[in-house]
Amino acid sequence: MSGARKAGSGVSTALTDEGYLASCLDVGDLHRAATGALRMYGPAILKYLRSILGEDEAAYEVFSEFSEDLWKALRRFRREASVRSWTYKLAWTAAQDWKRRAARHPVQRLGTDEMSEIVAEIRSTTPLHERADAKDRWNELKAALGTEDRSLLVLRVEQRLSWREIADVMATRGDPLDAATLRKRFERLKSRLHELAAKHGLSAER
Repeated sequence: MSGARKAGSGVSTALTDEGYLASCLDVGDLHRAATGALRMYGPAILKYLRSILGEDEAAYEVFSEFSEDLWKALRRFRREASVRSWTYKLAWTAAQDWKRRAARHPVQRLGTDEMSEIVAEIRSTTPLHERADAKDRWNELKAALGTEDRSLLVLRVEQRLSWREIADVMATRGDPLDAATLRKRFERLKSRLHELAAKHGLSAER
């Protein structure tokens, strides 16, 4: 354990690995598990949403929905995967749902005041933009990809999820995925990125 943070309730919460979250779930403390998961994985989730949606405001909107989904769904979490990969699945699902609903229905806020405070804290402390350099040009290349390809790229290269975890994250009820299919798709995606990067004078090794 590398240290502790103060949760919104004033309880000292060790946010180091899945062990802390597992201990909360073991005793049925869903409140501490939810706030702990949001503090632990929230900043990376927000950057992931920015990468796949390509717009700051959309990322913020979906991140708020994701936090509410986390709060509501945790009691149904079967622990068949790590909390980390499960949160990415919630975020991916929230992004897909948002794209279908945004034009038709306004979002109604749920959850607790503490969860809302954590969301605001993560929004204010997680920079979504890098300085204008090669990273900006690399992000431009990613922006040319479709949402699913961007998700695959970020989950594998930046977040280093396993193929099985990525398949779990991006699968839907009507569209199951397997690791072999994702690996082949990723190889095609890498080839495409190498071609795009060469045209822009960048290295595609990320």
